[in-house]
Order: sequence, then structure tokens, then C-alpha cells
Amino acid sequence: MELGMTGDNGQNQKNGGASLLVSSSDRGGEHTGLSGDDNERTETLEKRERIVFVSDPHGSKRFEPLVKFALGMPSDVEFSTAEIEKAMQEANISQIIYMGDSIDRADDVVTMLEWYKMLIDLKTESNPNRSSELTGNHDVLHIGAGLGIAYPWYDNYRGINPNYKVRFPNGDEFDPNQWLRDQQKSTDLGEGIRDPKFWTQISTDYAAYADATQEDKWDRIYWEFLLETENVYGTELTKQNANGEVEDSKGNNILNFPDQYDDRDGSLKKFPKKLEWLGYMLGCNVGEFIPTGMRGVDKMSINWWLQRREELDELCLDVQSENESEYFEKWRILLDEEIIPQYQERLMQWYNEDTLDGYGNLAFDAINEGNYESVEWWLRDWVHHNEWAGGEKGLFAQVNNTVYKGEDYNIDSVNFMEDPYVQENVRLQMLNFKLYEIDEYGNLYTHGPLPLDGDGDIAIGYVNENGQMIYEDENGQRIKGVQYKGREYRNGEIFECWDEWENVIHRYAEDPTSILFTDVVEVFKLVYSMFADKSTLIKPSIISKNLTQITEKDYGDYQGPMLLGLAAGGTLEKLGITGAHFSGHNPIINLQKVNLPPVMYDRRGDAATVYADYGMAEKYGADGAVFIYDPNMGVIRYQIDKDGNPIEQIIVPPENLRGRSTAMGELAVAAANV
Repeated sequence: MELGMTGDNGQNQKNGGASLLVSSSDRGGEHTGLSGDDNERTETLEKRERIVFVSDPHGSKRFEPLVKFALGMPSDVEFSTAEIEKAMQEANISQIIYMGDSIDRADDVVTMLEWYKMLIDLKTESNPNRSSELTGNHDVLHIGAGLGIAYPWYDNYRGINPNYKVRFPNGDEFDPNQWLRDQQKSTDLGEGIRDPKFWTQISTDYAAYADATQEDKWDRIYWEFLLETENVYGTELTKQNANGEVEDSKGNNILNFPDQYDDRDGSLKKFPKKLEWLGYMLGCNVGEFIPTGMRGVDKMSINWWLQRREELDELCLDVQSENESEYFEKWRILLDEEIIPQYQERLMQWYNEDTLDGYGNLAFDAINEGNYESVEWWLRDWVHHNEWAGGEKGLFAQVNNTVYKGEDYNIDSVNFMEDPYVQENVRLQMLNFKLYEIDEYGNLYTHGPLPLDGDGDIAIGYVNENGQMIYEDENGQRIKGVQYKGREYRNGEIFECWDEWENVIHRYAEDPTSILFTDVVEVFKLVYSMFADKSTLIKPSIISKNLTQITEKDYGDYQGPMLLGLAAGGTLEKLGITGAHFSGHNPIINLQKVNLPPVMYDRRGDAATVYADYGMAEKYGADGAVFIYDPNMGVIRYQIDKDGNPIEQIIVPPENLRGRSTAMGELAVAAANV
């Protein structure tokens, strides 16, 4: 349904009903939704206000015109807190929910951070819920990197596998964890390895070396193996772009989505370990091509490569053809004659230096074993990642070109932890650290989809005594709920747990001496485990897989609208959520690759989940969208097309707003109390 649009910017006056402020709790409402018969509810809804929500702007310049469009603001009016507040009053908006990810992937991050502050300034003492700013995974990276969680300068650092040891060909052995403990005992804070800049310098040199060798040598070999894999298995790993150049085929990544494609002989489907190994080696094991394996040879660790070599021997026992046998033999030669010997030679040079820098590099090699898995690795990677903090378009470059333009000083990957601009924004985001919002209508908002297992239960895990995230039990089953500080939280209890995590971050921001830094690190590990690629349950492919499993289990041969795990598995009821779940994080373009629609319904025909990330970042098409939840009109999406034309569309009509009936509300309350 397209809405007519007239007036300034082609916008009409939104029909929000009479203006009536509704009191709310700290989260904007109770978990149990509304009650009363349908007539009473309809009469009440006419007086209720509307909710604006927007997700994943990633520093895009389109954020301002999209928000103005949704709020009915003239295009030439100042984009300020005062003007936004004025527009909210005129449009009968009670709350703006900002769903996270201010930074990375776009070229106006500095301005976006100023807009983030504007939204925070909408809050008043009498109305602290006027705006709600959720923390996205990229915001977590920004905060965690600024705190220096990635680097072993602080006591009880747990970013290295406790069993990690470097064994040299001459029989010597280096234990990075023991070396760090010994150094910390004899070093004052701010000196030697307890100086964060010692590690940021090592990290910078390490990244520069890895990028240079990748470009000079490994990229060529990577492409040879990528094309060879296509020849052996008939997979589609490359494509021609508009210029006729061959590039990675991100949309046809069968190593991550094998069920969607037919291999030439089906061998990859029959041997999941082989599939996983090739995903690691070709850097396509998490849904898109990443700098792992041959795409980031010197960004791994020696033990990572030795593990892949050991696994290769097992895979060779299951070769299905002469072509495949020759293919794996080429991998063996590459590992045995080039990659592993080169690694060992470089590590031996550092070891023989017998210097602080040399041993520091050996410790850094051990951190890299957590490639795309540990939060320490992710935070280190963010600093150097092109178009995140690093590169010509990254945060550091943007700050230098705006905030520090014309000054002798520049922020970089070595000094960023002491940079006042970074630290100011880190503290602001910590003070406003928030993982969820529940509005006055009982709708749940989170930055990303909820991590669910095949039963539709929240599944996160816990941090063990060695600082490692544990996701599975001894039987290889995903751990339900989360274990934190001696308590287990399941489903509806997760909000209480998230409140605890938020409190830890808020307290540290207000007074760093009031809480142990290791407690802050634990929270970051738990939070980021819900987003990180290797461990997460919220990637589109996993959502699609669990969706099918849950639907078959709960509804058998049901042929109605596609169900989401949140609805089919009873997750929303388990959480005590009577409305819908609104989520960002996964761009619509990625959902489409696995046939997931932006709106998913339950068996009643009510919208259970609405995805809000329409790719505002340049990487994902730079379209973007802002939404309004209107109890009278439904969920309305506001977009501006490539030609500048505004598009206002109802994507969920009011009759499909979840929780409208008393029966559904009572069902949710009953389930939450079980």
C-alpha cells in the first residue's frame, strides 16, 4: 500500500491521533502488553502516540534526510535536537529508538556521532525515554578498542588460549601466557608490556607486514586455489563484475550455504568437515569472504596453520576422485613447503632476538589464533580494518580530515587509546550502553536478531575461568541461556541479565575505580559473542536453518506465511513479549540471499519480526530506511530512492500488529510465568 504524499518534501501530515503523553517505565513499558476488549483497545489506540525507529546508519549522510522525511521536517530546516523535538510533538511521536551501529562503512562517521549526541539530548529528567540509543556490534568494537581490551597490558589478560605454546624445530618452546604473567609481575603500569602503546605499535607493524605479504605473494596463490576449487567441485566462488574483472562471488558462497547449490558430485555435502576446512582455507566460512586462511595468511597464527595441516591428513582419507586427490596434494605442498616454514622462520627470528619486542610479537602471534572468534582479535582487527577505523576512509582518517584538520597532530593506530576525541566518544557510548528496549506497546527492539537454538530458546553460553567463550556442552549441544556470575538466565530472564551487563558498563564509565576491568572485559566477551561471525546464531544462514527446523518441529506441514523462530518456537511468549521484535544488524540484501523476507509472521498472521537494516551504509547500497510504529496505521517504512523521490509505505497493516488481541496477551503472560 503506497501512501499519498503532498506538501513540503512530498510529505503529508501523519495521522497519529490526539496528542497524549503516556507514562512509561525505564524501558518504555511493561513486558505484558495491553489488555481489554477489542473496542476498548481501539479507542485507546486512537489516543496513543507513535514510535520512530531506525537502525544501522553506519555514518551515512542519508541519515539526516531519512529522519527528516519520517518526522515531516522540511529539508532545509536545521537538523538539531530542538527541531527534532518540535517535529516529534507535531507528528505525535512519543519516542525515537536508535538501534545502533553509528560507525564504520561510510564516509561521514564524525557527523553521525554528533547526530548520536543530538538524539541523547532529546532526553529530559521528566521524560528519560524520549529517545533510546541501543548499542550495535560496531559500537561495541569502537568502545572495546578504545578501552584497549584487545591488548595484554592489563592484569589477568585472557585473550590467548591457555594451552597455546610455540614449539620450534630446534626443540625450544615458548609459552606466551607464562611470559606475560612473568612480565606483569615485574613491570609497572604504563611501562614495557603494561604500556598499551607497546602493543598498539606491535599490532600496527604486524598488520602492515601482513598486508604487504598478502598483496605481494599470497593473493595470487589464493586466486589460484579459488579457481581450482571451482574446477574440482563445480562451485560458484567467482564472478565477473561490470568491468569484466573476476572477483569473489559473495552472493554464491556455497561453502557457507551448501544446501542452496548442487555440487558436481555432491562430495562437499556428504563431508561437512571437508566443507568447513575449505571455508577456513578460502576465507569464506562465515557468510562472506573474510581475511582468514589464504585471504589473510600472515594474520593467522602458526598453531592455526598447524591445526589446518593436521586436519588435511584426515580429509585425504575421504578423497572421492583423482582430481580431488591432486587438489588436496597441492594444499599439502603449499602448507609444508611455504606457509608453515615461513611462519616458523619468522617466529624463530623473534625468539632469537631475546628482546621485549621479539617476545611481544610471539605473544601477538598467539592472539591471532582467535581470528574471527575471540573478542580480543575482533577489537584488534577493528583498529586496522579498512573503512572501519583503518584505511583511507576509516574513522581515524575521517577524524584527521575534520576534527584535526590543519593541526600537526593526527590520530592513528598507535596513539588512538590516548586520543581525546576517541575517548570522549567511548565514554559517551558507555554511559548510554543499552542492549534492548521495550516500548509502550510491548514491542521488543534489539540491535541484532536474538541468538536462538533449534528449539527457539535463547542460546549464548558463558565465559570460563580462562576467559574463553563456551557455546556448547560436553555433548556438542548449544548451551541454552547464559551463565553469568554464578547464575543461569533463561529466555525471559535474559532482560535481567542484560540489565546487569549494562550496569557494569555504566559504572565503569562513571568511575573506572568502582569495578574491576576484568568484569568489563567479561561483559564485552558475552555481548560480542552474540554478534561475532564464527560463533553467532544470528547470521542469515543460521536463522534460515533454525527457522526451517523449528517450523517443522512445531507446525509440521504448515504451508502458511513463513514463520520466524521467534514466533514458531514460542520465543516471544517465552520472553514475555506481547508485541513484535524489531531488529537490525543483518542488511536486507543479506537476508534475501537465503530467502528471508524483511517481515516474518506467526501462524495467526501477525508480524513477529521486522528487520530494519535497509543498507544505509554505502557497502550495502546506501538506501536505508526509517520506520514508524503507528498503532492505527501499522508499521510504516520511509525511504528515499536513488532519484531523491520519497517513498512512504505500510509494510505491516494495523490488523497484523502482533498482540492486538486479549487472548494473545494472556498467552504471553502465562508462558512468561511458567
